[in-house]
Amino acid sequence: MWEFKVNNTFGATAFTSYGAFWMSFAGYVHIILPQIKLIGNVKKATGLFLLAWFIFNLIMNVAAFKISKFLFTLFTVLSITFLLLTIGNLADLSLIIHIGGWFGILTAFIAWYGCAAILINSTFKKSILPLGVYP
Repeated sequence: MWEFKVNNTFGATAFTSYGAFWMSFAGYVHIILPQIKLIGNVKKATGLFLLAWFIFNLIMNVAAFKISKFLFTLFTVLSITFLLLTIGNLADLSLIIHIGGWFGILTAFIAWYGCAAILINSTFKKSILPLGVYP
């Protein structure tokens, strides 16, 4: 929420939205999914849920292109993750879902690099871990 305070629209949108993703996904899994299981179509419902987030992520990916190479890479890999998970669920292909999961893990490692870079660069007041920020 501090991103709003420093007028960082991209950061505020990203942190708020992906926080909302995890809360909505938890609600989906614990509240909605049990109801869907009664009538079937769990994979299709999950695929549609993920499709909505894939579309949102593409919008964020386009914006990230203008900010830094790091953010563009992060959101590109995250887009691939959402795409694979969406396709895997809609087509009921467990291999694609597993590959999407591995892309999700790769996304986490890229995000951890960014976290480390921002913290270390800020602490040392110079660019030790490059982020590819555009001037």
